[in-house]
Amino acid sequence: MSRQELTLAELQRQNTVDEAIFHLVNSLNPGPNLEWDIEDIGAIRDEVAALLVRKGCCTEHEFYPYLELYDPDKPFLSHQGVDVWTCCDDDDMQATFHYSTSLDNCNIDNDDGFGSMFDVRDIPLAEGMTPANTWTTTTSEHGSISSRTRGHREAHAAIIRYAIEKGWLTQKGLEGTR
Repeated sequence: MSRQELTLAELQRQNTVDEAIFHLVNSLNPGPNLEWDIEDIGAIRDEVAALLVRKGCCTEHEFYPYLELYDPDKPFLSHQGVDVWTCCDDDDMQATFHYSTSLDNCNIDNDDGFGSMFDVRDIPLAEGMTPANTWTTTTSEHGSISSRTRGHREAHAAIIRYAIEKGWLTQKGLEGTR
């Protein structure tokens, strides 16, 4: 079963980040202290997280823990008319590398075998494109791909969009990646 709550340590990390941002803003403010506003704090938090992830300091989740709950009704991305869903297992835990172009075939424990489910690691990368998460793929078609650990969903989205633009990924699934 997927986790429905953050751990105490994760909640404490969230509080530490939010309070640090609040205190930083007030220490930089030459006027009177601002009131607590979680929307403003969240906007700053998002920018700091993006910077730290981009610099390779941490993952988004390490910086500010959150729950990734599987939402079967919402595609992971839609690009050029192709909808792609994140796959899950029988316990609704998100799969790290598996996606599907069919909402009806998103369970990695019960792949229907019709080709709509795919592993993002099987998509060749464009020059200069960096995958996320440590992986090595050694299929004869694509050679070997390695990466350092980073936040992965944004990199996966870029790789999937690239495959759609190349015509390798259609609503039928992943085909012809050469």
